[in-house]
Amino acid sequence: MGDYQDIPGEDGQYIPVGSLMVLPGCTFYGFSEPNYEGNVIEFGGPDEVPNHGEVVLGIYANDVCGVVVDGYRSAMCRCQQAFISCVPEDDYSTVMSCDNTHGDNPVTCEYTEYVGTSYTEEAWESMSVSYGVMEEVQAGLMDVFSVGISVSATTGYDWGEATSQTFDRIKEYRVSVTVDAGTTVTIDQVVGYCDGNDSQTNFFRTTVYSGNGDEMGRAYHARGGDGHKIDVDPTYI
Repeated sequence: MGDYQDIPGEDGQYIPVGSLMVLPGCTFYGFSEPNYEGNVIEFGGPDEVPNHGEVVLGIYANDVCGVVVDGYRSAMCRCQQAFISCVPEDDYSTVMSCDNTHGDNPVTCEYTEYVGTSYTEEAWESMSVSYGVMEEVQAGLMDVFSVGISVSATTGYDWGEATSQTFDRIKEYRVSVTVDAGTTVTIDQVVGYCDGNDSQTNFFRTTVYSGNGDEMGRAYHARGGDGHKIDVDPTYI
């Protein structure tokens, strides 16, 4: 049964139940009479009832052709998902800093870029109901940022252009950067914050500093869903 699926039943009809599984955020209601009348028993998710007959203690036993079976005369399922709501914020978060100020030759520094959202336990519980609900929650968080921030005054990032991978499960990409002698390279990432739901975008900023700390240059890139690097025009920011 799915959300808002009802089985009204009719006289002489029953719904046999041997075992029952209720997903998070959902509640199963079983009635002793057709049309959702009589006694009712509720099972709130997440819950697994492998021996349903033992749990209901025969209250809902039905005599069918002389055989007593466990089930209901009518039933319904209801699910409630909590969609994410907050006042979103964003900022740059440092992913990596590679210092080669005292080196005589270029060095290669490896690091990991993480793209995706770390959801709260409450949000994950809602999304675990079904894949469709997961997509709705993710799309809802995308709207929270695109409407709540739009173009950020803090980072310059346009949240209206954020890709779905920003709000999906976190993926990691192992990459490297070459740092010239006498310089330091810092990689920063735009991260959105929404009441514990942290969205790590696929947008990164690379800054090169001289040995005395002066900024020598800055570049931007995005990380594609298949892991490839996409250079971004600096006039975007």
